[in-house]
Amino acid sequence: MANLYDKAGLVNIPVGYQEGFLYNIKPEDNTLGFRFNRDSAATRVNKEGLIEQVGYFGPELVKNGNFSELGSELIPDGNFTNQAAVDYWQIADTGGVERATKSLENGFMRLTYDIANGSALYKSGIVTSGKSYKVTFRAKGTANSNFNSIGDNVNIPSNPQYVVSNPTLTDDWQDYEFYVPVSSTTLRLYLTSAQIGDTLDITNISVKQVDPNDYWILAGSNVSISDNKLNFVNAVTNSEFVQQIIVAPIGKTYKITLEVSNLGSGESIKIRHPFQDTTINTNGFHTIYGVGDLANVFRITPNSTTATFSITNISVVEVKGDKPRIDYTDSLTSPSFLLEPQSTNLLEFSEDFSQSAWLKTNLSILSDSIISPEGILSAGKLIPDTTSGQHKIDITRTVANGATVSLSAFVKKGEYNFCCLYEVTSSAGRFFDLSNGTQGGTFVGAPTTSNIENYNNDWYRISISTTVPSTSARYILYVCDTISNTSFVGDNTKGIYAWGTQLEESLYPTSYIPTAGSTVTRAQETCNGAGSVSTFNDSEGVLYAEIAALADDSTNRHITLSDGSNNNRLVLKYDNQSNVIQAFNRVGGVETAFLSASVTDITLFSKCAVKYKVNDYALWIDGVEVATDTNATTFPSSTLNDLKFGESGANSNFYGRTKGIYVFNEALTDDELQQLTGPEYNSFAALAAAYNYTVI
Repeated sequence: MANLYDKAGLVNIPVGYQEGFLYNIKPEDNTLGFRFNRDSAATRVNKEGLIEQVGYFGPELVKNGNFSELGSELIPDGNFTNQAAVDYWQIADTGGVERATKSLENGFMRLTYDIANGSALYKSGIVTSGKSYKVTFRAKGTANSNFNSIGDNVNIPSNPQYVVSNPTLTDDWQDYEFYVPVSSTTLRLYLTSAQIGDTLDITNISVKQVDPNDYWILAGSNVSISDNKLNFVNAVTNSEFVQQIIVAPIGKTYKITLEVSNLGSGESIKIRHPFQDTTINTNGFHTIYGVGDLANVFRITPNSTTATFSITNISVVEVKGDKPRIDYTDSLTSPSFLLEPQSTNLLEFSEDFSQSAWLKTNLSILSDSIISPEGILSAGKLIPDTTSGQHKIDITRTVANGATVSLSAFVKKGEYNFCCLYEVTSSAGRFFDLSNGTQGGTFVGAPTTSNIENYNNDWYRISISTTVPSTSARYILYVCDTISNTSFVGDNTKGIYAWGTQLEESLYPTSYIPTAGSTVTRAQETCNGAGSVSTFNDSEGVLYAEIAALADDSTNRHITLSDGSNNNRLVLKYDNQSNVIQAFNRVGGVETAFLSASVTDITLFSKCAVKYKVNDYALWIDGVEVATDTNATTFPSSTLNDLKFGESGANSNFYGRTKGIYVFNEALTDDELQQLTGPEYNSFAALAAAYNYTVI
């Protein structure tokens, strides 16, 4: 087989890509690789079997999104190496008499109390009013004394963010850490309950401004930054918020991620970002997509009357796309290159069923209950209640009149093993068995197509496609207790798991498009421009591809070797007839060769090769010569210079999966063609190994 590859001018299997190029194994010149484009993010199944987002993103628009940035040290000698470090600090007084005596010890300062009163160790002019600071130090001393407050106000202890793990002094050294806002230029360390003769030893004093570049604007006394988090404590809706001005041009697509913690039951957060407002009412990691159409501001505020929560790891980036998808849906050892048309997920909350957009009938939602197909704790549980009847989630969206729509969801068995996916306006539904991954009967009426796919770990993606008779599509997912029953009595405990729902105007379900507050569009993908005039032989050769269609959808899908126009081209294609593969040529605008064959199912991978030579054209599929043409011409010298997934212009784009595409520079023999397309070579992993490539 290796000798056969030596005859190829171009060899491409899905192993390497970078910055919009899908690299070839041959030729090794990377500038001759396929040029790929997609103006959005998209998902793939990676080699671990998990669904993940892929795409190129712009620079980070949010500054200090993990709230970790600190300013320079403000204390000149917090380790007390000399007397000047002791003299630097002042002691609060009573009637003009300082309450304690300062002394320099071995690497620390000691306060000995002369008056039985609390004492503030303070320094004026080192902090700025309205700013927040991280204060740390080591201390020990009399056990009946404790730090009442750190900052510039004795009422600071009423705020929970100033509580430390060891507020009471002991006779052992303890580490203390406070995050404090100040309203003056004086910083105080206030100690209470001191008695005459008590001591306080202190060292390693450090004071640094939090968010030193003032990226974040904090409004309200119940909002602070501490411990690398943004904290709201009983914060009031709208009047208290945090925001940052960012540059996010209108019309661009953005990805926002953030992590929420400590949010109480019934509380919610409103995130105002460049394209909309999004409500969040659960803890954990959240991802939001949308297109910019509002002011360039990112704001966080409580959405409930008052709320306590923390946020960190905030990121806002523009989605630029342009990353090819090496996809492992069909095999975790032999990936394919995935190309899809544009599609939009019309469900604004594809994973969060607790949102009010989803109507819940006789069931409750337990959010973030198990690991989802993307490998994180983000899948919800649908739990039927004790009502006798149907138990479902339900949502209606506007579509084009008479459109074909596809409904899909990732589902996993729980205590119940069955579910039903139903589109109401077309009265089309299907039952599914989640214990063995099989389809049951129809519900009310039959959808045009339906499917169930195994996504590992007992997760399945179920789908139906149907034509709606109006401008409304209604998506319903039922929990079922048998393979044919949607009506029963639950117990408020048992259920099934669901994640990743999708409703799209499409003849078939496309790859998952996550949403979190708005509809999201995955842009169409194009891939073209591989090779050059020196790569291909005009007079004879073979165009080979191992391919699978996304659906038998009655559209033309071309792979074209040409001069960049439709006048001189060799085409291998899926035809608009059901389950038909064809090949033809155009030489000087005239078709001289035409070959066609039917296959059982074009959505299954086939190894296809079209041989071209004067009066010797042949089409081979899966080791069999299925069509020939002995009266055909080939191309003038220096004609063929471009290989692409589609034809000239934007017509007949190839949408499907490709495990490999080659162009040989001589007409192979029948034995070689049988060897190339035959079943004994059912994987390209061996080819990748032969060329020392790592399949990714």
